[in-house]
Amino acid sequence: MSEDSHAERKIIIPPKKRKVIINGRTIGEVEETGDVRKDLEAASKLIEAAGMGGKPPLEWTMYKHAQAFAKLANYVLGTHVWKKDGRPHSDEDMRNTVPFVVNAALAIELYLKTLHALFGGKATGHLLLKLYDGLATEAKLEIDQRMPAREKEFKLEPPGTFRGYVESLDRAFVDWRYVYELDYSGSINFAQMMCVLATAEDACRTFGNRLSQSRKAGAP
Repeated sequence: MSEDSHAERKIIIPPKKRKVIINGRTIGEVEETGDVRKDLEAASKLIEAAGMGGKPPLEWTMYKHAQAFAKLANYVLGTHVWKKDGRPHSDEDMRNTVPFVVNAALAIELYLKTLHALFGGKATGHLLLKLYDGLATEAKLEIDQRMPAREKEFKLEPPGTFRGYVESLDRAFVDWRYVYELDYSGSINFAQMMCVLATAEDACRTFGNRLSQSRKAGAP
């Protein structure tokens, strides 16, 4: 028997590789190390090397988040709060008013913050009236032009003002997320809230070219 037959045999297992795919296009592979942070760093370097790196601009990210919260608010309202004929689903389902209000208020907040960002500003906080009052004049004028059509859609008579509706919703997110802790949370006019939500999104869409340019400048 040869001396080599007693030598320790080493089995080498090749590292696993994972494809990095952006928008359906495979741009390369990275080795899996077992350390998620290191794997993500390697993938990020690969993306940057392919000229597809960069973090999406803040205004674009806020806008997409606002859309997501608005979509959920609409879903909850339409399927778990009100029927198409305007009647509540049930007393039990009326508890779903809370997630509707919280998601809708957060969506409005993010749409208003998106408008701030589109005009070079930066807004913080959850109070909606302060966010509206601080908007650029051009953004407010666009809101005023868009709102009548939405008031008609949500059957708001007599017509009000965007600022007036926002004032009634000012603390909606702050109060309703922990509404169970309050003795009285105030009332919410669903039609007014939906009008504000839709109008704020319309205003953001008006300045869609700026959002598009931001997206192209900062994301794949």
